[in-house]
Amino acid sequence: MLKVCLCCLFFILSVYSSFAQIDEEVVSAREKAFAEKNAKKEAKKQEEEREAAMVKEMLTKHRFVLEADYLSNGYGVRRSVMSNLNFIKLDSARCIVQVGNVSGLGANGVGGVTADGRVSKYDLQVDKRGGYTLKVTMSSSLGYSDIIFFISPSGNTTADLRGNSAGMLTFSGKIINPQESRIFKGSSM
Repeated sequence: MLKVCLCCLFFILSVYSSFAQIDEEVVSAREKAFAEKNAKKEAKKQEEEREAAMVKEMLTKHRFVLEADYLSNGYGVRRSVMSNLNFIKLDSARCIVQVGNVSGLGANGVGGVTADGRVSKYDLQVDKRGGYTLKVTMSSSLGYSDIIFFISPSGNTTADLRGNSAGMLTFSGKIINPQESRIFKGSSM
């Protein structure tokens, strides 16, 4: 009888310890998943902070390129475009605005127009959420143009271009460092 009781007690303890081990494995798996999730969040946060610092540096140095992925007109018609042909480049006191397409039929040799001019006004404002509004006035052989950039801390940007005549052209894309850009500049007007 004593042997049977001891065997039963030993069996119960071994089953109990195996359940405890399974519970520990489940808990450790949850902790591991939680730690991985926190690590991903932290890496994403650090990447966003790095991007925000780069954007701020480019804007304060007045050196960046907006490579447009989309162009929109004043009527809301939006077209996907090649970012290496459609851009706004700001380099200190110089500004280049280009629109083009792959046909190559245009005044600039890349199917559009290229305006190369001087920056006469540069007004940068920071909003509450860390985004930027940049107002630039440029003068070129095509006349005066006002460009208003709306830039997020991550570099996503829309820029409204208004010239001497009625109408507006909106460039949508991301601003990048000029050394990293892959733009192709056509002949200036």
